[in-house]
Amino acid sequence: MPRTYSVRNSQAEIYYERGLDRSRCKQYREAVFCYKRAADQHHADAQYNLALIYHTGKPGVNKNYQLAAKWYQKAADKGCIEALTNLGVLYSDGLGVKQNKETAFKLYLKAANQGSLIAAFNVAAMYTKGEGIKQDLKKAYFWWKKLAENDHKEAQYRLGRMYECGDGVEKNEKQACEWYFKAVDQGHVSASNNLGYMFSKGYGVPMSDQAALRCWETAVREGDHVVASYNLGQVYEHGWGVEQNLTEAHKWYLKAANKDYTNAQFSLGLMFEEGRGVSKDIEQALKWYRIAAENHHTNAIDKVVNLERKLASQDTFDNTQTSILAEMATKFHDLVMAEPLDSTVEESNISKKKLT
Repeated sequence: MPRTYSVRNSQAEIYYERGLDRSRCKQYREAVFCYKRAADQHHADAQYNLALIYHTGKPGVNKNYQLAAKWYQKAADKGCIEALTNLGVLYSDGLGVKQNKETAFKLYLKAANQGSLIAAFNVAAMYTKGEGIKQDLKKAYFWWKKLAENDHKEAQYRLGRMYECGDGVEKNEKQACEWYFKAVDQGHVSASNNLGYMFSKGYGVPMSDQAALRCWETAVREGDHVVASYNLGQVYEHGWGVEQNLTEAHKWYLKAANKDYTNAQFSLGLMFEEGRGVSKDIEQALKWYRIAAENHHTNAIDKVVNLERKLASQDTFDNTQTSILAEMATKFHDLVMAEPLDSTVEESNISKKKLT
């Protein structure tokens, strides 16, 4: 429950306590009635709880974002940090109010400066993306670090990425690994994947194929991590720290490819084209090259065009498709290929709610 922000009125307090009791019994319609009576008497905690029920919806009480916004605002005006944060969520998503990312950011920042870690996360994410505020990686670093020092595993991972890439802070691979280790200790699978990458290259830690392998296996085992699956395919294809096993490589590439990881799709195309770990099958090769090409993989686009041209002499190709792919190859010629051991992972979404 939120902290107490208002001077207690005995009658309002009675209704508030009754609302709490009804909430515990999951009698939400009755809880709304009680919270409303207390909220009308300026009881901030009741205002917050009433807004929360309207925000999330409960059995017998439909969601009503306009009422949620109204009561969050009243509670926020009395200094309720949680209300400030959740009101920011409504403005960010345009729920019950006109969407306004700038207003959302201001609300998050106000709550973050008063100690809300959830709001601090949103502030850091918005500075990182330049959403609702001009992008400022140095300020993003400040907030990620503040969260990371409070054992927030996502922030520890983000801080590791910033040190690894030199975003908003001087590049420091040793520091990157230290923060990745902290996040891994809390079960962050993307940190585990990235730490594997660092071990594989000897960035910030001694180079160790075995340590990299363990990190990627952990990321897959604990989080079914798609990039780690691809990296395991690389390990078994090239025999890095293990005996080369092309069948095992195919298994891991297929796992990642089925989750739309483009590099894995291209690698499958190569295996089928060359008959490595699988029977040679040009149609299967073309299938995976085409899928990767649709995802703008430059080498895959070139592969499709070249294979289709070879098949042209056998009258088994589609001239229109080849022309389109040739055009795509020109269009995406300047795209940079990701490294075989890609440490990049998807951005996490902004934390949406503090609904407790």
